[in-house]
Amino acid sequence: MCKNLREHLAAEREYACARTWHQRYFHHQDARSVIKNHTEAQTQLSICQSPFGRAAFETILNSLAYDIVKAAFDRSLTIADLIEEHDKVDGTLRTANSIKQQARQHVANNVDPCHRPDMEHLLDRTLSYIPRRCA
Repeated sequence: MCKNLREHLAAEREYACARTWHQRYFHHQDARSVIKNHTEAQTQLSICQSPFGRAAFETILNSLAYDIVKAAFDRSLTIADLIEEHDKVDGTLRTANSIKQQARQHVANNVDPCHRPDMEHLLDRTLSYIPRRCA
């Protein structure tokens, strides 16, 4: 019973936290804030204790990842270049591929089937990373 109570209390806390994230999501976001929010949501997901909290923050994280990919596509940048430009952190292949995979999960699980083909096409056309060559 104690375990169920702890999980229930954790789910309530995480629900309240997820609610504020969803409210923030509906405000206009530029690429810098989307990248920052994605990083913060990833941290929040890592501390979630309940299955509900993890599921809620995975949904938020995946949605933010799609927004990052769309911002990169709109600016004709790779995902890694967009991250480096706004976050001042090295946009590695692993990070870029992880974001693209999260974006694909968003499209597969949370998008109306009528809109999926266009969104999948955008994901297919956006590069994650272009290796840099030494001069």
